[in-house]
Amino acid sequence: MRPMPPDTLLHTVRRALALGALATLTLALPAPAAAGGHREAPGIAHDPAADTLDLFAWVTPGTHDHLTVILTVAPQLGGPAASGPEPTGLASDVRYTLHLADVSRAGLPDLALYSVECRSTTPAAGDPADPATPVVSGAARNRALTGVRQHCRVVREVGDRREVLADAVPVVPPDLGPRANAAAYGTAEFDAAFVAGFIHPLGLGGAEGRVFLGPRDDPYFADRGALTDLLNLRITPGAARDAFAGADVHAIALELPTAALAPADGRTLGVWGATSRRKMQVRRPDGGVDAYGPWVQVSRTGLPLINDLVIGHQDKDRFNARPPGEDAVLFEAYFRHPVLVREAVAAGLYERLGVSAAQVDGLSRDRTDILAALSLMTPDEAAAAPHLLGDVLRVRLDEDSAFPNGRRVGGGPTPARAQTDVTDALLTLILTGGAFSLGDGVDANDRPFLEDFPYLAPPRSGFTGE
Repeated sequence: MRPMPPDTLLHTVRRALALGALATLTLALPAPAAAGGHREAPGIAHDPAADTLDLFAWVTPGTHDHLTVILTVAPQLGGPAASGPEPTGLASDVRYTLHLADVSRAGLPDLALYSVECRSTTPAAGDPADPATPVVSGAARNRALTGVRQHCRVVREVGDRREVLADAVPVVPPDLGPRANAAAYGTAEFDAAFVAGFIHPLGLGGAEGRVFLGPRDDPYFADRGALTDLLNLRITPGAARDAFAGADVHAIALELPTAALAPADGRTLGVWGATSRRKMQVRRPDGGVDAYGPWVQVSRTGLPLINDLVIGHQDKDRFNARPPGEDAVLFEAYFRHPVLVREAVAAGLYERLGVSAAQVDGLSRDRTDILAALSLMTPDEAAAAPHLLGDVLRVRLDEDSAFPNGRRVGGGPTPARAQTDVTDALLTLILTGGAFSLGDGVDANDRPFLEDFPYLAPPRSGFTGE
């Protein structure tokens, strides 16, 4: 085996993905390869409400007139039925941000930032001894029957200018089941018409686009059990297991007119998402929490699997806390000298594939091909501009998106198949340099994607689990 020349890697990866050719060899990976940004760092594992999971960004095929950006957060395994008496939502004490970055300048400064800040109404007071007051038991699964609702504000920041694009945007509540839904929301089923009522315009008359906030099916798919069990292969066809089947997430989805966006080079934006909490918290005797001080970033995501596959365990929390503009200084060595290759050697991957030590050595160091592919650059451009490295999803606004140029929900040959299986794509890039294809054996989502905004499949019902 001989690694593919760097100048042909980006073309080859994109072409292979477009043809759906990257699932010919089913392999698993060492323990650090937790999939899809789901609790990829030790610190954020204890703060699921602020956990950034996946990021998608793409232009409308053909017309290129809109940029859709979707950030998924707050994993909810098993849907509302499995989440206890209070299904999780978008947290009122977390600031969710989507950044459009200038990828032509060192530090990748923001061209625009969209923040989502949420609040919940206060539940009505009640006396359990008085049947006339609104007290709801845990059987109702949450506070919905007491009148609690969640709304969010969407703010756009450009330089020092802040503009509220939408206020009091309602968040889709969890689908508790027909009885609780009918009592709380006036509808038994969360059908498409009900959910469509939560698509909210941005700006006057929707001139700045649309927003959707609420629970959705987790769009990520991967055999996480195999990925975290030290190359425990499931080589029998159909044996791979999608660890994210049956899981829900919360989605922040924006659809923005590209005419209003202004990339510095006229065509390419960098997109990344993050969550922040206030710097100080004070816990009150009544169980409440007061938060003070500036916002501090606690999680971020851009390209898929970077914190999982590329960043070393000892730096994962620091990576989450820093902006992508500092990656060139703090984390470039991880991109150039992928630790995952050394771990694959220790697990016996290359030995089983008959790859020589000399060939492996070429995959383990000075990988300008990785920098080039993920930065949408040629190898010469990447070598000349290491200061532009950063974990942002680059999207060219003047051409159809195809990973690593953006990342699209759906768009594959079947409604449940993504345009690109990014797990397979990143494994192939990092571990083989594009010389041969690797895959985890899970090639489609467990639910069909939608054909229109917000694109992600519906979440599960607490009553049926479906």
